[in-house]
Amino acid sequence: MRFISRGIFLLVLIISINANGQDQKSARIMFYNVENLFDTKDDSLTNDNEFLPESDRHWDNHKFYTKLNRIYKVIIGVGEWEPPAIVGLCEIENRYVLNKLVYDTPLKTFNYKIVHYESPDERGIDVAMIYRPDIFSVDTSVAINISFPFDPESRTRDILYVRGRLGQRIHFMYLSIIGHHDTVVI
Repeated sequence: MRFISRGIFLLVLIISINANGQDQKSARIMFYNVENLFDTKDDSLTNDNEFLPESDRHWDNHKFYTKLNRIYKVIIGVGEWEPPAIVGLCEIENRYVLNKLVYDTPLKTFNYKIVHYESPDERGIDVAMIYRPDIFSVDTSVAINISFPFDPESRTRDILYVRGRLGQRIHFMYLSIIGHHDTVVI
């Protein structure tokens, strides 16, 4: 799946699994481009100046927490009565914003865990995954660096690879290159 847009991208999959002859179960999986989930602190190692209180956006704690609340409401809403087992996220700044989303919103009720690696992106933008360990267990995860032979100095977001068990083994690759947002479920 390839998607090129400046709009919010949301993908929801409902996967039915049959583990070892047991009753078939369903799990909801979603991918959400949260479009610039930045904290309000300056990171001297990245170009996050656009999302600071003194920037043109006037990015402050009120805007940050409003965005967090809207994101958690979308995640809960997609899940209907049962929040998604797995949520892939792109355009997040760092682990801090993920911790705020998972532990400081009503998502904390569902015990989501985080898979995240800092990427070399110039703006500090990463991809991540949150998951419910009561439904999905992570076997391994790794950040796969992207290099461009035609432009060795270019830095972009890593690909996040996660392998785990959702009744049976399942693989996820989350990719977010500027202008392109791809999710691959194998």
